[in-house]
Amino acid sequence: MPYFHGSPVRDSAPVFGSEGNTTPRITPGRPFFICEDMEFAEFFARGGLVSEVRPDLTRLADLQDPDLLDRLLGVFNEDAAIVAGRGVWDEDLDVDIADSSYFLLESVDVCQALLAEGFTSARCIECVERKVYSIALLCPTAVLDVKLVNSPMR
Repeated sequence: MPYFHGSPVRDSAPVFGSEGNTTPRITPGRPFFICEDMEFAEFFARGGLVSEVRPDLTRLADLQDPDLLDRLLGVFNEDAAIVAGRGVWDEDLDVDIADSSYFLLESVDVCQALLAEGFTSARCIECVERKVYSIALLCPTAVLDVKLVNSPMR
């Protein structure tokens, strides 16, 4: 199954997928997102490039698993940077974490916890209505191959 990444054009760096820039920059709290839906990748590209990414999904965390979500939500809510920034996740004010699990991956502590458990990627819901899922790649070794799908979109 193909997975896609949409990358907008930025002045600060060559667009991902272009020659010389096929290794994603991944750090805890800044995973690299890919999805099965080309339309979503094109939307996120915002006129840039869409690349096909072949990931290694042998160590995939499922962020729809309620036990894993509960454990990671605890880590998220104890992350000092999260508490100082957006604040803890409050399901009375925020949506159900199962519908927005990608927010958990903004936490360095959550990403490090997943990596410590041996996970290199995480599956999370992108669009509840359309049942579109994204894969968050948590480390560069989760990327096996990248190829350009299109030139800059018009």
